[in-house]
Amino acid sequence: MINSDTNGKMKILMLNPEYPPLGGGQGNANKAVFETLESEFLESVRVDIVTSSTDMAYVENRLIGDVVYLDIGKKGKNRQYQSMKDLITYIFKSFLTSYKLIKKNRYDLIVAWSGIPSGFIAFLLKLRFNTSYVVLLRGADVPFYDKRWEKLDKFVFRHISPFIWKKSAGVTANSVGLTQLAHKTADKQEIIIIPNGVDTDFYKPTKDVDAESPIRLAAVGRLNKIKGFDILIKSLAGIKQEFHLTIAGDGPEEDNLRTLINQCGLSGKIELCGYKNKSDLAEIYGMSDIFVLSSHKEGMSNSLLEAMAAGCAVVSSDVGGASELVAGNGVVVPAGDCVALSEALSVVMSDRAALRRMGITSRELALAMSWSAVTSKFMSFFRDAASSDK
Repeated sequence: MINSDTNGKMKILMLNPEYPPLGGGQGNANKAVFETLESEFLESVRVDIVTSSTDMAYVENRLIGDVVYLDIGKKGKNRQYQSMKDLITYIFKSFLTSYKLIKKNRYDLIVAWSGIPSGFIAFLLKLRFNTSYVVLLRGADVPFYDKRWEKLDKFVFRHISPFIWKKSAGVTANSVGLTQLAHKTADKQEIIIIPNGVDTDFYKPTKDVDAESPIRLAAVGRLNKIKGFDILIKSLAGIKQEFHLTIAGDGPEEDNLRTLINQCGLSGKIELCGYKNKSDLAEIYGMSDIFVLSSHKEGMSNSLLEAMAAGCAVVSSDVGGASELVAGNGVVVPAGDCVALSEALSVVMSDRAALRRMGITSRELALAMSWSAVTSKFMSFFRDAASSDK
């Protein structure tokens, strides 16, 4: 039963170690859902979020609720990357903060943005308060998604995760591919697919067609090995067409990628521009002809959706939800296959008329995946979970 407040609102506590400016797609998706709830569901829901800060703790007061930023001791650099120490600190601090908030607000539902750490925290809170929780699987929280956590996945997370999921009131994943990976750990677990959305008013085409200018490519993400930027750089070494690639993001592989660019003779053609905020990314997408996703693994890439909304053609590795998003607007290639990626880029770049048509199709596909539509699905899921007897 939903214990709504005096105004009849459903009360939700969201747990997420990532929230802008910290983190990547998971945090950005959380913020988009929160802001859509704020604008479209204000009369029916109150949401509080417990998250992390890059360098200080503060509370951002919002009309729909509070975003509580916890100081986890992380300083400004590598905002898209969290260490095990960062996550452990978040577990302890968010549990204590959430404990106090639940005693005060009596939430109807806890929404864990990730199975671990957020789902683990939600499970502990359920033991104390019997508050239902749901788990939103996003990618790296699924065992064996990220090699960085391979040993922990093998000895710890693959045993803990199914238990956390089973005890929840519901589990979602953002793509078919991520669902299939989760089922390798818990084949009986029911998982509802709710894809990522995109702000099609904010991300939109701004490019001018110029048949003489170099083709503009963009890639966005954390500079770590799982994103496959090394594969992308190597794939461009033999491309004959004139091009310029902008890679936006920061991370531990930055120095290695700069060295590789020089080794491949691509200095001047590839720019590592560092971390960029939402407005900067919208400008990069809007001025690009092709968006390249070279990841070895993904959930459903926010950056891919944003680039599609901005009218970019797509060349993507076959990961996460990419094959679900690419339909007449680009090419999907096997993950980690440098030769296949190079051939696909060469073909797409060779026909500017076809490239423009792909961009138009990308925009049309993105328009059908607005955050309004996606958030409505989440709200139905949240209400069903809060009303369940789990």
